[in-house]
Amino acid sequence: MDHEAPRPSKLFVIVVVFLSATWLTLAVSVVRQQGRYFGSPDETANDVFIRSLATKASYTYQSSLTPVQLTFLHPRSTFVRGSTLSSGSFISFTQFGAVIDRLVGSEAHRYATPLLGLLSLLALFGVFHHFWGRWWSLLGTVLVGAHPAVFNLYTVPLLQNGGFTALLVISGWALLQHHQAPSLKFAVRFAILYGLAIFMRPVELLWTGPAIAVVLLTMSQGWRWFLVIVGIAGLMQTPWLVADAQQFGSALTSGYTPEGLVDSSAQSQTVLSPLFRLLTPVGGRWSWHWLSSVWWYMIMLIPAWSLAAVMGMAVYFRRKFVDRKKLIKIGFLIVIFCFLGAYYGSWNLYPATAAARVGFAASYVRYWLPLYVAMGAGFIVFLRVFRPWPKLLLITLVTVVLSGQVYEVWSHPVSGIKRRLDQAAMAKSTMNTVWPFIPANAIVVAGQDDKWFWPSRTTSYDLPHDPKGWTIVREALASHTLFLYVVPGQFPSPNWTKDVPLYGLRARVVRQIGTDTLWQIEAI
Repeated sequence: MDHEAPRPSKLFVIVVVFLSATWLTLAVSVVRQQGRYFGSPDETANDVFIRSLATKASYTYQSSLTPVQLTFLHPRSTFVRGSTLSSGSFISFTQFGAVIDRLVGSEAHRYATPLLGLLSLLALFGVFHHFWGRWWSLLGTVLVGAHPAVFNLYTVPLLQNGGFTALLVISGWALLQHHQAPSLKFAVRFAILYGLAIFMRPVELLWTGPAIAVVLLTMSQGWRWFLVIVGIAGLMQTPWLVADAQQFGSALTSGYTPEGLVDSSAQSQTVLSPLFRLLTPVGGRWSWHWLSSVWWYMIMLIPAWSLAAVMGMAVYFRRKFVDRKKLIKIGFLIVIFCFLGAYYGSWNLYPATAAARVGFAASYVRYWLPLYVAMGAGFIVFLRVFRPWPKLLLITLVTVVLSGQVYEVWSHPVSGIKRRLDQAAMAKSTMNTVWPFIPANAIVVAGQDDKWFWPSRTTSYDLPHDPKGWTIVREALASHTLFLYVVPGQFPSPNWTKDVPLYGLRARVVRQIGTDTLWQIEAI
């Protein structure tokens, strides 16, 4: 650690308070201005089920459609069971948000992630300060807080990734304290914080659990601490395990896992099937494709961070390879993080588009968030090469501003904060224009815009593609009206107007909203 005074100066305290208040104000402002017009169907679904659990003590949303109709016409990110919809995500996240709403008040769940984000940055400063001086640690923390992926996902409160990463960083700070001065107090604190992180996204136990086990079991009396922490953190998972068993028939099943089954596991009825589902990338397959994902999302998206991380690892590990015990520990950790890369790299939402062109709004980016935060340490090592301070500030500007980091955070045409707010404002205006023309009991097929119609209206992503589906749609018209909201270039297929008459239906234009068109599909 750099030599420094035992207590921080008044200037340092003032700077920390100012930066913390500024970051939190900006983050909360983004969340507040965006309102309930979320960027993904996952966020909309999470909001709906959190509100349902908080206000009605129900994990489900009742639909007016029959079970067969609901199978063909339902919102994305939901799990269909009979005539009800359940969360297509982790029920634990629904429980987390509902508890916050009950304790603090309605809408409170939307502001939990930014607050956890700030606490995680303060915890990250504590981790950095263990190795470097206060000002170096503060610089590294500021750079992490301004990282496009970090700021973006810490202001997307209804995806679990931001909250999970924040809690993981906070628990990492607690683990470091326990590692330096083992005690029951520190062990319990870490167990509670890590238990909360896993509660947010249980599947992350697959890679964080082994990594933490390596750290704990290599400590003096490691088995003792390992059992204490596993007991406390494991007990904290009881609420979602019980809810999963009630909603999905198995404690190790969630709204995610049915869609993540590979053929062999779907046909298998062995006792190992739930475990096999957990180890299967949701929506993906195990393959060597993960290497290309690592290349795009960990290296090419922001090269400056990758360069800093590589340099940091080289400097840190240069003295570790001569110690056999440390070499074995490092080897285990490398294998664990390779599993993380392979697990998420096996499912690429953009296989035909480079991540650098997609930007940080790409859904896939959120899975790599913990590694982006960890790369901040490498950035500090990289910047410490440059002294004195004038040279350091110049290099910082070159690697951060000119590399596009500031541009990514605010002005990127796909993932920038300005784009998100403009999109939310446009969605609010459009929906307020469209809703008066759609009865409350109507079904709206709206493509990617379906997330803005639900739950005010029953929504579905696309029209049927086979005769059976069209037959079900026609049956639904006996008790519901059906609308199609068409955005040019998005969906449906160009021939849909020719397909409709083949099934005894007709389509008519109800309203034109700019370049978008609202159609009604009726029985002839």
